[in-house]
Amino acid sequence: MKKLIFIIFSIISYEINALSADSLKKLVVINQTQFSFGSSHLNKKIFNKLYFGGKLNDNDKGKINSINQLQRSGLELDLNVGSQFYINEKIWYVNFQNIITTAGQYEQGLFDLFFRGNSELNQEISLTKTAFHLRNHHLFHFGKFHKFGRVGITLGSINQEYNIRFGENNYVDLTDPYQWNIMSSPDIFFIENTSDFLQKNGNSLGFDLEISNSNYEKALQYNLAIYNLGAILLHNNLKKISYDTNFTYSGLSLNQILNTDSSDNWLNDFKPKIDSVNRLIITPFQISASINYQKHNFNYYTGVFYRYNSQYLPKVYLGMNYTIKNKLILGGVLSYGGYTKLQIGIDSEIQFQKFKAKLIIQNFTNFIPPMNRSFGVFLNLSYCLI
Repeated sequence: MKKLIFIIFSIISYEINALSADSLKKLVVINQTQFSFGSSHLNKKIFNKLYFGGKLNDNDKGKINSINQLQRSGLELDLNVGSQFYINEKIWYVNFQNIITTAGQYEQGLFDLFFRGNSELNQEISLTKTAFHLRNHHLFHFGKFHKFGRVGITLGSINQEYNIRFGENNYVDLTDPYQWNIMSSPDIFFIENTSDFLQKNGNSLGFDLEISNSNYEKALQYNLAIYNLGAILLHNNLKKISYDTNFTYSGLSLNQILNTDSSDNWLNDFKPKIDSVNRLIITPFQISASINYQKHNFNYYTGVFYRYNSQYLPKVYLGMNYTIKNKLILGGVLSYGGYTKLQIGIDSEIQFQKFKAKLIIQNFTNFIPPMNRSFGVFLNLSYCLI
């Protein structure tokens, strides 16, 4: 069953491409989905074994880097269905979106501690930049097309929102196996899903803006967009864990620590508490800009992309592809950012009338055993019904 689910999501992904006004004389229904994952230091082997099962060996855990080198890993699933239609000769759009993302940024030493143990650690692990999130949001987009692009609003319902962020000068020092030194002041809050279909754990309000144009007989096109920029009000079941502690344990094993009389009081600090005060946070908005230049069957493109509060490094990319018989597109792309670092990728796309499938391997060298060190995949499928 796991393999079937993996295959299904491995061929489902999309890009938002605005249709021209001439194509919108009728109701247009668009089904769009995106699935992507990546890591700045993990290779595809560890993803396979974590999902399908299997014993991890040292090669699966990636290259040993500097303990305090900042790493990122993340996964995104974005499900969309929407339509575009005419009202009084004006083009409007509606779109229902379910976005699920999980990601983290962490020091290499923290990963080594969990997956390799502390026997090789020779310095303290910084937690200052460590952060993780898991979210599941339902969003409703509604807006209108204009000559310059489109403008709309976004209404959101929060199913789940988990956020963990450590404070300044936080660290873990386990260089001595018989003495632990930990300085920690994290801010942890989370909201779990409810069984009530209408009353969820929070609401959001944002706006969408897209500016696009083309010139030189449409050979050169540009696009600037921002989606879901606004605020989230978290309420009802908001739980948080917030503490500030600095402690040292000497000469005790983990089992001994947990069996001491004071362990219950210590663990109580980590139990979540219901927060009766609503919390207002900024939405995980996304912003992008791109330029495309079409010359015969060649397409040259560049752009940037960023998603707020998602441990996502602003991504910059530059690519070129070639169209074969208006159905098959092949090319290459050079990128830096996102959940990966510098990547040399393969860009491919196939299209049959209203159906389009797109696949980007962000680091094709990962499939060469001596060179594999990081991994990223973007998979695409879209279908348009007019």
